This record gives sequence, C-alpha cells and structure tokens, in this order.
Amino acid sequence: MKLKSEKVKGTRCFASFGQGWCYLATKEIRSAVDLSIVENGACTMMLTGGNTAKDLYKYWYKHNTWKNRNMIFYIGDERCVSLSHPESNSGMVLRTLHPSDGSAHLFDIGVTDNDYEKIANQYGEGLPESIDVLLLSVGEDGHIASLFPNSDALEETERKYVPIRSTKYPEKRITITPRVIKAARSVFLLVIGEKKGKVISHMIGSKEGVDALPVELVINRTWIFDKSAGSIVMNRYYDID
Repeated sequence: MKLKSEKVKGTRCFASFGQGWCYLATKEIRSAVDLSIVENGACTMMLTGGNTAKDLYKYWYKHNTWKNRNMIFYIGDERCVSLSHPESNSGMVLRTLHPSDGSAHLFDIGVTDNDYEKIANQYGEGLPESIDVLLLSVGEDGHIASLFPNSDALEETERKYVPIRSTKYPEKRITITPRVIKAARSVFLLVIGEKKGKVISHMIGSKEGVDALPVELVINRTWIFDKSAGSIVMNRYYDID
C-alpha cells in the first residue's frame, strides 16, 4: 500500500487484508533472504523479540520455512535474564523457531554474568558489519529493539551493542544501536494490532524526531501490518493514486 506522506514516501508498506499476516510477512522476508543466499551463499538474520515475533517464528517452524537454506541468526536485543526466563528473547527463539535442530545457527547474546558492558562488546565484535535481514517490532511508546525514547543509546555511533536500563521490566537489557539498523541491507518492521497502528500513524504525522520516537529509524524501509494496524494507518494516510 502507498502512503500519502512526504515523510515516508520511500517506505515499502504491506498489509494483510486478504491473507494471513504470517504468510504475508514470510513472503516478503523470504524474498530478501533468497536474494542474500544467491549473492552470498548464506543469509544473516537479526531476530526481534516479543509476542509479535513469537507467532511468526512458530509459523516458520511449522512450515519449515528456512529448511535447506544457510541461515545464521542473531538477536537484536536481550533482557539480562537467564535463557529459561520467560522474558528472555533468546529463550523465546529457542522455544519457537528451534534453530537448535540443526537447520540454522543461532548466536544468542548469552547473559552469563553481570558484566553487561563486556557481553555487549563481545557480541558486537562477532556481528557482521552488515546484517542481511533485520526484523524489528515497535512498542507503544515508539521504541524498537531496546532503543527507548530519549535513551543515550540512540546517540551511540561506534559500538554495535550497548547495555541499557529500561523503564520497562526487565530493566537491564542489551540492545543494538542505530549503527546496526542503518547498516542492514533489508529492514522489516512488524506492526501488529490497533495500538501499534496508532503509534505508526502518530509517527508519520509527528515532527518529534528519533529521540522521541526511535521507530523513525526505520523510515524508508519495509513495514508489514496486520489488518487492524494497517486499517488505522490507511484511514489517515492511504494514497488511492
């Protein structure tokens, strides 16, 4: 769908009005994955956390989406908890996408001690300079990964990962920085539900900037809405031309 806004005129937008959201998201993401594999023989994918992604990863596992593809998975942000903790993004991936079955490789952040600076630096050092496919979801405050509004992490230009303290539970987290997002070849923003649609609608019309709405970092990338989120945005910005 095409949005009537100069601010996001370079953004590719898709909404699942006549088909399942997981099907649509997989179709668009798979195109980017296959292109990377053709060009490089493998695809690096950075995964997002949260309930939005959980359903998509279950769909991928059920349909063997990445079978016989050389996939290497990374985690975009992590809560500083154990893998078995229900708030662990790496743990959620292992329980849903199951890359440990041998069909893919997952490099989890591995929060094994309290030296979060060291963990962030080590994980960043092992990250490719450019991720092929980066998945992000958006919070109701406009955050992506664990880049929250007015966070110092938004100003980081050298490191790829930094530890942060969130206003949300769990407070201690490790997140990618804008550097990683800007360097990624393909970025997909996954937008599910009416509340998230309102966030995007507000961002399109806002002049607040990245500090107030970190989701602005993914303007001119690819956004994939479910029906309820897409309806909110379309009602205000749909361009019939």
